[in-house]
Amino acid sequence: MSYLHAMLKTQTEQQHRRLEANPLIAQLLAPTLDCATYQRIITHYYSFHQHYEPAIASWIKDFSLIPKADWLYADLLQLGSLPQKTTQSEQPLHSKAEAIGALYVLEGATLGGQVILRTLKQQLPQYKHRFFSGYGKQTAQRWRLFLAYLSQIETTIDAASVVDSANNTFQALDDWMRN
Repeated sequence: MSYLHAMLKTQTEQQHRRLEANPLIAQLLAPTLDCATYQRIITHYYSFHQHYEPAIASWIKDFSLIPKADWLYADLLQLGSLPQKTTQSEQPLHSKAEAIGALYVLEGATLGGQVILRTLKQQLPQYKHRFFSGYGKQTAQRWRLFLAYLSQIETTIDAASVVDSANNTFQALDDWMRN
């Protein structure tokens, strides 16, 4: 494990746990999950990703980014919702270090999505759950690719800024899901 990855893992654990305890996100694993709640959750994720992904892409040019907003859009269409593409308001990230911290959260979510997917397939089997499917069988490989990227750049980036941004992104997503 690289130094930067170790820092991120230990120093974001509290915010990560707080996000997992978010009442809306917790409903993803509830046996009472219904289509309306699922649609509400996906809508929140969609607007969050629309806000963060362009900001990440504007700073990170040396890692292959795969937009997840498109996956969420597909999920919303499947649910019968015509999602609105929003224009980005205030820029949430102001440096490459901040973008890397945010990307740590969004890429890491693909791993958590694999756990959520198992429950979703039981609760709402009629849907494909594109977002929570992540990279499919390539999810773990894609995560290792991101960790290799972290290892490669850790001596050229302000690690404290990366960690602060990851914590801020966890907090922002938690707040986003509460609104």
